Amino acid sequence: MGKITLKDIAQETGYSISKISRAISGSGAINNDDKQKILATARKMGYKTTTVELAEENNSAKIGVLIPRFDAMLTADFIQRLNDRLLEMGFIVDYYTVEGSTMEEPDLLRYVLDHNYKAVIYKPRQVKRDVQAVINTSKTPIFSYGQVYGNCININYDNSKMMYEMTNIAINKGAHSILYVGTFKDDIEVGYKRFDGFMKAVTEHNVTYHYLESACDIDASYEMAKKMDFSNYDAVITANDKLALGVFRYLSENNIIAGKDIILSGVENYDETRTVSPSLTTVKLDNDAVVDKIVDKLDKNDFNAENQIVPYTILRRDSL
Repeated sequence: MGKITLKDIAQETGYSISKISRAISGSGAINNDDKQKILATARKMGYKTTTVELAEENNSAKIGVLIPRFDAMLTADFIQRLNDRLLEMGFIVDYYTVEGSTMEEPDLLRYVLDHNYKAVIYKPRQVKRDVQAVINTSKTPIFSYGQVYGNCININYDNSKMMYEMTNIAINKGAHSILYVGTFKDDIEVGYKRFDGFMKAVTEHNVTYHYLESACDIDASYEMAKKMDFSNYDAVITANDKLALGVFRYLSENNIIAGKDIILSGVENYDETRTVSPSLTTVKLDNDAVVDKIVDKLDKNDFNAENQIVPYTILRRDSL
């Protein structure tokens, strides 16, 4: 038999993988009889890399994960897929969140890195110089998902190409005057690169455009929309679904039909985009591909800093 995993032990004992993980890591609530049964079975099967005794003195089987918050839809989906795969590989996983922490993000990242994990998986909100300074001095491999930092294994989407393609779809549909609603440009991925792709498309086709920035929030986008005269535009291209949904709310309240009276699109494939009527065109980001790349590199102990591009799919719906 090859390397024994938590999944193998779960199948042997009949317990869940999460329960196996709690027993072997020595953390979390678990009945002592169940814990001892799991540990005995693990030793019998030859599972030696992450027993409680070894885990206390060797963090090579432990992964740290730092995310903004758990309840963001895209983050929650990513974490669920990631967690299952890491547990199957036999890793013990510790989670940290920026929101709710008493520490500032760079201090929290430094705190996580000081735990000497095999690797840290980091999903930052945006690229910041103070965070970059911490990353530059890290000896722990860091996987950065969603943003691009130096000295990391960066896993991301081609945000410029994505928005270039989305904008071209709107132009080919007949849009001549387009409003782009973006996030702040000091965020070099969602803010800057998506805007860069939009600009490339409208410049090539000599299309009239107007640019607005909004906080990445449905309510903020809705309040911004109240101040706009949408009769001036054929299309509204937004940097993400939160912005699109804020605009959609205002349009609906004013009997402006997305897809008929005006084109509207977002990015990230929130559940609401397919349940509102008319449904919203958006972009599905492939979280499985992100997890596959992380797992593959962990398995191979390949921690060379580099940029990895993962696929996306434009979901064209009623609003475009």
